[in-house]
Amino acid sequence: MKVGFVGLGMLGAPIARRIARSGFSLVAYDISPQALAAFDEPGTVREVNPITAASQVDVLCVCVRTDQDLKSLVGDGTLFAALGQGGLFIIHSTVAPALCRQLADTAKTYASTWWTPVFPAAALPRLRENVRFSPVATRQRSIGPGRCSPPTASRSYT
Repeated sequence: MKVGFVGLGMLGAPIARRIARSGFSLVAYDISPQALAAFDEPGTVREVNPITAASQVDVLCVCVRTDQDLKSLVGDGTLFAALGQGGLFIIHSTVAPALCRQLADTAKTYASTWWTPVFPAAALPRLRENVRFSPVATRQRSIGPGRCSPPTASRSYT
């Protein structure tokens, strides 16, 4: 499985490192050329365009700073189109749940599967019962806003 990671800042770089060190092929992108150059994990392919990165992977993880950064990245859905049929899009950013729902609807148009760690607090009891913890989320079931199969044990706050 090939994994892409967009956003190699203070939060994203350690997550991307963990993915690479877990044996997954990694394609990395960051808006900052300095951050991309500084990401020195062996075997990582560095891309200067997020669409090119998305077109090469099965799973695309995103860790950007703001709602607007995420909107700009996804654009009109071109990123989802590049990820393609059966691609898995994972959000690691702290963004508005409403934005996640909006983008999930857009992703469906392009047949991308959606996963986000932003979920309502009411989902926590169900989450404890149904969550499978693994190095990377799998495609074994459809994932949508409010339901998740986290790649690692993580905390999310709404």
